[in-house]
Amino acid sequence: MIKSLSIISVILIGLTGCQMNNKTAGSAVGGLAGGLLGNTLGKGGGNIAATIGGAVLGTVVGGSVGESMDTQQELNQNR
Repeated sequence: MIKSLSIISVILIGLTGCQMNNKTAGSAVGGLAGGLLGNTLGKGGGNIAATIGGAVLGTVVGGSVGESMDTQQELNQNR
């Protein structure tokens, strides 16, 4: 678990140096948060499934929120 979190942290730190939009950042942060939450809530044999499910759901939700933020920023810039 610690090794996985370390790898994910390094990837996210590397991504911060890249130019990215809110959708990409939201997907990354949502996936990480969802995976952590799923791993915390999952018990026994369902732990892996809960982690994967949480990561997928977090990625979708985070990306959707980020996309909404990108759309709003574009609208504000075009005023």
